[in-house]
Amino acid sequence: MRVLIHIEGEETSPRAAEVYLHGVGPGGKRRVEHFSAQGVHWPAPRLCFTSQRVYQEIHRLDIRGLGAADITRVEVMDFSTPDITSLLPLLAEIPAAERAAQLIQRSLLDEEHFWQPYGLPLSERPAATQLHPAHEHTSSLWCNLIGRGLLAYGYRQEAAQLLNRLMQVIIPQLKQQKAFSQRYHVSQGHGVGARHALTGLAPLGLFLETLGVRILSPTRVRLEGENPFPWPVTLRYRGLTIQRAAEKTRITFPGGQTATVKSPDAHLIELEKQDA
Repeated sequence: MRVLIHIEGEETSPRAAEVYLHGVGPGGKRRVEHFSAQGVHWPAPRLCFTSQRVYQEIHRLDIRGLGAADITRVEVMDFSTPDITSLLPLLAEIPAAERAAQLIQRSLLDEEHFWQPYGLPLSERPAATQLHPAHEHTSSLWCNLIGRGLLAYGYRQEAAQLLNRLMQVIIPQLKQQKAFSQRYHVSQGHGVGARHALTGLAPLGLFLETLGVRILSPTRVRLEGENPFPWPVTLRYRGLTIQRAAEKTRITFPGGQTATVKSPDAHLIELEKQDA
């Protein structure tokens, strides 16, 4: 396997750390690999190295130039725990309906796997007590992709529940910190990582698709399905107002004309042009 070496600390300037990795390759030949902080770009306060070669055994790790508060962690790739990318076939509509239902019910919507109070973790939560950040953090970008996969297979209510859970952490974060966060904690409900990150934006597109509303122009709107959220939704766009309740949708065009739709079937509502 390849070896990953993480060095973390409170120092914000580039370290002069050097790492010598002593081990044995797959053929039984001894090898030494050298890493230098001066030869890589890294985000403070963390430095990450990945070995260029694969190792069968690690005999010694010689690290020089560490600060007093620095912590070193050595890891290898672990494929035993599924991560959120294993759910991406739903977005591409690859599985048959029966296989997709199994994946959604037994993994995505299972609280012992991905379904958490504030979204979907980046990696499935194992039974072990010690969790990696990937098991505890969610990204609205990834929730957006998996939510679209739910919609592709007709799981509109579940997509609405996922959005509701995610927004329960995004809205307080935005109100308190005046910024979106790079990631969010799936069980504690607070922001994690860099501020103003694009990966933490509220998934507006997924919200509109889940709601069943597509605004084509201020005078053209496409509706399908029903409002899956437990509350009515009001949308405003360039003088257009859409009020979508549980049983009906009322559309008010910029000129004051109105239309009401009660059927869950797909409809294209367009304001007819009036002759001059």
